[in-house]
Amino acid sequence: MARASGEDPYDLAIIGSGGAGFSAAIAARRKDRRVVMVDRDRIGGTCVNSGCVPSKALLAAAQARQVATEAGQRFPGIATTAGPVDPVALLAGKQALVEQLQADKYIDLAAAYGWEVLGGHARFVADLTDGDGPTLQVDLPGDGTRRIRAAYYLIATGSAPCAPPIPGLDDVGYLTSTTAMELDELPGSLLVVGGNAVGLEQAQLFARLGSKVTVVELLDRLAPLEEPEAGAAIAGVFADEGITVHAGAQVARVARDGEGDVVATVRHHDGSTVELRAEGLLVAAGRRPVTDGLGLEAVGVKVGERGRTTPGSGPPGTSPERRSSSTSPPRTAPWWPTTLWTAPAGRWTTGTCPGSSSPARSSPRSASPISRSSNGALRARAGSCRWTRCLARWWTATPAGWSRSWPSGQAGGCLGSPWSPTAPATQSRPRSMRSSSA
Repeated sequence: MARASGEDPYDLAIIGSGGAGFSAAIAARRKDRRVVMVDRDRIGGTCVNSGCVPSKALLAAAQARQVATEAGQRFPGIATTAGPVDPVALLAGKQALVEQLQADKYIDLAAAYGWEVLGGHARFVADLTDGDGPTLQVDLPGDGTRRIRAAYYLIATGSAPCAPPIPGLDDVGYLTSTTAMELDELPGSLLVVGGNAVGLEQAQLFARLGSKVTVVELLDRLAPLEEPEAGAAIAGVFADEGITVHAGAQVARVARDGEGDVVATVRHHDGSTVELRAEGLLVAAGRRPVTDGLGLEAVGVKVGERGRTTPGSGPPGTSPERRSSSTSPPRTAPWWPTTLWTAPAGRWTTGTCPGSSSPARSSPRSASPISRSSNGALRARAGSCRWTRCLARWWTATPAGWSRSWPSGQAGGCLGSPWSPTAPATQSRPRSMRSSSA
C-alpha cells in the first residue's frame, strides 16, 4: 500500500467496523499507515452486536434451562425445576456481555493500534472528472459533516437480514434474527420462515425458552445446504424438543386474525395447503449486502438487484486489463462484497476479493482486503472455504483473471474448486502463511 500524499491525509479509509474492516485496519497500522474508520451503527459489526456473540450467549442460557427441564426425567432421584423466563433480565445479561466484548475486542483494540473511528453515515461524493478522485462525506451525529480523502477506500459494510416477497408480510410485521434477540417479552408461539443455519438457531433458542415453535423450509429438508445426514439429525432433535417442521413448503401469504395472531397459508410441494397460526413471525430467509446509501454511483460502481456490486464496474478511465473483476472466469457464487479502490499514478482501478468458490455451492468464511504487492499486482488473502475446507491462500489479479499462489512458492490449489487449474490429491498446511512479496 502506497503512502498517502500531502493531499490525501489518510492512507486508508474504511466504511464499516466489523471483522473485515478491523482486519484491514490492523494490517495497515502494522505498516504504519494512517487509517480512519466510519460506521453508521454500533462499532463491531454483526458478530459482536447481533450475530455470533448475542446468539450464542442466549443459546447457552436456553440450553441451561433445557437441561434443568429434562434432568428430572433422565436421572431418578434428581429434582430440578425450570420456571418462566425473565426476558428483561436475560437480555440485560446478554447486552452486558456484548458491551464487554465490544470494548475489549473493538474499541480498545482500535485505540491500541491508533486509528481514528468516526460514528456517522459515509457516502462517496467526488466527481471523478475533476481528477481529484473520490471523497467521503460523513454525516456526523447531529448536524455536522466531515469530508475525508484517502489514498485507498475499503467498503466493508457487511450484510443485513432480508425477506422474501411474501404477500402481506410488510402489513403483519415480522422479526429478524437481529430484532428477535431484542424482545423483552417472549411470544407464546413462533413461526420461523427458513430452515437453514440462522432459522434453526433461532427456532431452537425460542423453543428452549418456552415458545411453541414451527419451522417452514422451502426445500425438502432442514439445513438443505449441508449433507442430508446433518438435516436428518437436526430434524430428529427438533422432533424430540417439540419443534414442528414443514419442509418442502412455501409460505404463500400471511395476515393477522382478529386476535392479532399471524395466520400463514403454507403450500406444500405436493399441492396441499395448511394454515399455521402463531403469536410471532420470524423471517430467516437469507441476507443481503449493505450497499445502500454509500453513493457508489458517484464513483461509477454499479449495484445489482440484490445490492451486490457488479463485477467490472468502476470509475471512468479504468482500463479493462486492470479490472480484475471483469476478467475473472465464470463462477457459481456472488462476489465477496469487499471492494478496494486504488489510485496508482492517477489511474483509478478496482479489485474485488473472490474468496474461494466450489461448484454449485460456496461461501467464504472470511476475507481480508485486497493489498498491493511490491510488484504492483493486486493481491487478496482469502479465508477458509465453507465447502472445500481449504487453507488460506493468496489471490493475484492478472490480465487473464484471478490466479492463486501459495506463500513461499509452495505449490497447491483448492480441492474441488474451479479456480485451481490443478488440484492435488492431498495438501499439507504451509509452514508459513505470510507472503514475502505482499
